Amino acid sequence: MTALLLALAVGVAGAAGAVVRVWLDLALNRPQPTPVPLGTLCANVAGSLVLGAVMAATLTSGLRHDVQIVLAVGLCGGLSTYSSFGVATMREWLAGRYGWAGLNVAVNLVLGYAAAALGWLTFTLLSG
Repeated sequence: MTALLLALAVGVAGAAGAVVRVWLDLALNRPQPTPVPLGTLCANVAGSLVLGAVMAATLTSGLRHDVQIVLAVGLCGGLSTYSSFGVATMREWLAGRYGWAGLNVAVNLVLGYAAAALGWLTFTLLSG
C-alpha cells in the first residue's frame, strides 16, 4: 500500500471511529452528565478492546502492518479519547471533587486494560 493510500485509509477509519465516539457521547453523556462521563468511558473501553484484538492479530497471526496501522491508528485513534478523559478528570479535580476525579482515572485505566486483555484473549481463542 502506498503512503498516500495508507494515509487516506487511516483518515477514513479515523472518521468512522470518531463518528462512533460522538454517537456514544450523545447517547450516554447528554441526558444526564455524570462525573465519570459514560460515553467517553465506553469509547475508551471499546477502543482498547479492538486494539487488544488488533495487536494479538499482529503478533500471533501476522496481520499486515498497513492493516494494523489503519485499525490501530485510524479506527481506535478516532474512537478512543485521552483528551476528553483528561478534561473530565481535571473538571472534577478543579471543582474540588477529588474522589470523582480519582474514580474517573481508576475506572478508565482498569476497564481499558481489562478490555485490551479481553480483546487479545478473544482473538487468540477464536483464531485457534
